[in-house]
Amino acid sequence: FILGLRPEYEGLRIDPCVPAHWREAQAWATIRGAHYHLTVLNPGGRERGLRRVTVNGKEVPEDLIPFGKPGRTYHIVAELG
Repeated sequence: FILGLRPEYEGLRIDPCVPAHWREAQAWATIRGAHYHLTVLNPGGRERGLRRVTVNGKEVPEDLIPFGKPGRTYHIVAELG
């Protein structure tokens, strides 16, 4: 699972676990025809634990994101904290 980008039945689970010294990491994936660009921000040097998740600039209330429409691109930012 690339940086915690994990497809499940209901959508994409965002659950990054990175080395504490990584301040930022990025991954790209195509899942069910939709394109996802994931950026993990780690300003506090944590290994896991989400502080906030946004999709296309809008904060989402949980770490499970419904699958996007095929052919579209979604920019996900997961901030640890």
